[in-house]
Amino acid sequence: MKNTEPVYIAVDLGSSNGRIIAGRLDGGAVRLQVLHRFEHTARYNDGYLRWNWGRIRRELQAGLETAVRALEGRRIISISCDSWAQDFGLIDEQGKFIWEPVSYRDDRTSGMPEALADIIPLRDLLRRTGSVALPITALCQLRSMVLKEPAVLDRAHCLLYMADLLNYELCGVAATDWTMATVSQMLNLEKVEWDGELLEKLSIPSRILPQIKHSPSVLGQISARAGNYPLPEEVSVVTTAGHDTSAAASLLPEAGQDTLALVAGSWSMLGCRISDKEDPGHLAENGIFPLGLPGGEWGGFIGITGLWLLQACLHKRMKRSDACPITDIMDITNVPAVSIIDPDDAVFRSPEDMAAAICSYCRKTDQRIPGTFEEIAAVIFISLALSYGFAADRLEKLTGKRFKSLRLMGGGSRIRLLCQLAADVLEMPVIAGPAEATAMGNIILQAGIAGDSRVNNLVQNIPGYARYLPAKGIEPELKRRFAELKRHGGQVDLRGRV
Repeated sequence: MKNTEPVYIAVDLGSSNGRIIAGRLDGGAVRLQVLHRFEHTARYNDGYLRWNWGRIRRELQAGLETAVRALEGRRIISISCDSWAQDFGLIDEQGKFIWEPVSYRDDRTSGMPEALADIIPLRDLLRRTGSVALPITALCQLRSMVLKEPAVLDRAHCLLYMADLLNYELCGVAATDWTMATVSQMLNLEKVEWDGELLEKLSIPSRILPQIKHSPSVLGQISARAGNYPLPEEVSVVTTAGHDTSAAASLLPEAGQDTLALVAGSWSMLGCRISDKEDPGHLAENGIFPLGLPGGEWGGFIGITGLWLLQACLHKRMKRSDACPITDIMDITNVPAVSIIDPDDAVFRSPEDMAAAICSYCRKTDQRIPGTFEEIAAVIFISLALSYGFAADRLEKLTGKRFKSLRLMGGGSRIRLLCQLAADVLEMPVIAGPAEATAMGNIILQAGIAGDSRVNNLVQNIPGYARYLPAKGIEPELKRRFAELKRHGGQVDLRGRV
C-alpha cells in the first residue's frame, strides 16, 4: 500500500562532499534521512583546478537510485539542490555542457580584483553590487575568462552555478535564484537585476546570465533529459535557496534579532537577519557581506575561512598510518591550543600541505609549533573561535545589535571543542545544531512551496542538539594577540607560546 505522507529530497552539494537527504514533516519536527553521501575534490584538468562534474553527476544518479529504493511506496513531492556560490559551468545553445566548473581556489583570478579598478573604481563596484571585491567572485572569474578564454564565452549560451546545474540536470530549466545572484557581484542593488552596464564595461556578455527566480518556486518537472535519474515524472524540481548559507539561515526565526547565526562548514559564515530599514549597500561598505535570503530578505554576514583548514589537513594524511580519524577529532575536548593563526591569511587559501603551512605560520610568528595532529586541530579550533569573536564584535558595532546567543549550525556543530571555544570567546550560550541545517532549510522551503501549513511553526521551533555555556573566559591578551595577527597579516612576532 502506498504511503501518501509527503517526502521532499534535498541535494546538498558542499565543496568537499555531497549529500542526498530525504525529509518529511512529522508533527512539529522535520525528520531527515541521509540516503547517500559522497566525497569529491577539485583536481587539475586542462590547466585549471576544476570540480569533477562527471563524478558529481554519477553520484547524483547513484544517490537518487538509492533514494527511490529507500523511499519505495512514499510520495515524493519535490527535489531541490543547493551548493556553495560563485563557481559555475556553461552550456551552449543546444543545452550541451561545454565548461567544467573551475574552483574559486584556482589562481586564474590572480591580480583580481585590483585589475578591475582600472575600469571601475572598487568603491563604485561595491556600492552598485553590495559585494566586496574578492578574487573568488563570479564577476572576477568571468573577467578572467574575458582575458584568457574569450572563445568559450562566445560559445556559451547560459551560465549556471553549481546548484543550478544540478537542477538543470533534473528538469532542463536554466535559471538561478535570488540568493545566488546577490553574492555574484553582478546584481545591481538598486534595480535588483543583473547589472548590464557594469558587465558591458568589463566586456562580459550579459546574455549568458540566467533568469533570476526571486522567490522559492517550481522550476519544472523531472524531464526526459533526466532519463538517468529514476524519479517519477510527477516530481517537481524547485528552486528554494541555491546558496547553502541562505538555506541554513532561513531556519532563524524573524523575531530572533538577538540571535547570531554561524554556518560552519568549509567556510564559516557568521551573521544575522537584517531589517527592511537597513541598507545592504551600507553594510557592504563597512565590510559586512549582504546575502539574499529566500523571498527577497537580506542577511548581513562575514565570511571566514572555516573547516577547509581541517579538511585539507585530513586529505593530506588520509593514507598515512598516523592519520587521526574525524570521529576522534570531533571528540577532542581537552587538547590545549599551543598557538593561534589567522584563518583568513592568504597562505591558507590553497597550500600543498595545510599542516605544514600552519606550522610554518607558527614558526614565522615565533609561536610554539604544534607537534601532533590533535594539537594542529586545536590550533585551528581556537583560531576559528577567535575569528568568530572578532567578527561578532564588528557586527554588533555596525548593526547596533546586541547578540545574546549563537546558533552554530552545519558540520562544525558536531565538533565539541569548537562549540565550547566559541561559547568561551563570545561569552554567550552556543546552541549547536542542526548539523544538516542547509538540507533542513532546503526541505522546509520545499514544504512551503507545496503549501504545507506547518512550515511557520517549524521554523519557530527548530531544536538545538547541544547547548554550550561559557565555561572559562578567554584571556584578553589572547584576543589582543589575535587582533594583532589580523592587522599585520601574519607579520607580527607573538614572542612565544600562546
